[in-house]
Amino acid sequence: MVTDSKESEEKILKAAFSVFLRKGKAGARMQEIADEAGVNKSLLHYYFRSKDKIYLAVLKHTVENFILTIVQDLELTSDLKEIIKKLISKQINTIKENSQIFQFFMGEVWMNPDEVKNVFRETLKILDKSALLVIMERIEDAVRRKEIRKVSPFQLIVNIFSLDIFFAILSPILFEMTDFTEAERAAIVENRAEEVFNFVWESIRLRKEE
Repeated sequence: MVTDSKESEEKILKAAFSVFLRKGKAGARMQEIADEAGVNKSLLHYYFRSKDKIYLAVLKHTVENFILTIVQDLELTSDLKEIIKKLISKQINTIKENSQIFQFFMGEVWMNPDEVKNVFRETLKILDKSALLVIMERIEDAVRRKEIRKVSPFQLIVNIFSLDIFFAILSPILFEMTDFTEAERAAIVENRAEEVFNFVWESIRLRKEE
C-alpha cells in the first residue's frame, strides 16, 4: 500500500513537471495534470490539495535533483583550485544531462523568483550553512593565504555561474550563426568545462609581481 502511494505521488509529480514545463505555473491546470498522470482529479487533490502545493512539491523535487547533483561530493575542504574545477565541470555536465530540468528551473527563476529563492536556500544548506557561503569562505581564505589574487568571492561565484549557464542558453543560437559541423559543435560542448576553468583560474591566479 505504501509502495502504491509512493508510486502514485511520483507519477503525479512527473506529470505535473511536464505540464509546468509547457505552461508555467500560471498556465497549468489541475485537470491537465490529472489527465497527464492518468488519474482522476480527486486523487490529485488527495495528495496535494491545491495547484500551489503541487507546484512547490515539483519545484522542491526539481531543485533538489538539479542543485544537489552540482554541489554533492565537492569536497569543500580540499584545494580551492580543485573545488573550482570540479564545480565548473559538475555544473556544465548537470545542465547538459538535464536540459529539461534546466529549462524549467530557469523559467521559474524568472517567473516565480521568491518561491525559487526559498526552495533554493533550503536545498543548499549544509550543516545549517549554505554551500555557497562555504565556497565563498574558501575563496576568502585563499586570498588571505595569498594563494590567489584579491577578488570578491561573490563576484567570482557569479562569474563562474554566468559562464556555465549562459553558454547553455546561448550556444544553440550562436551555433546556428556559424558553419560548425556537428562534430565541431560536440567538441566545443565537450571542452567547455576546461575552457571555463582555464579562463577563471587565469583571472584569479597570483602573479609573481603580486
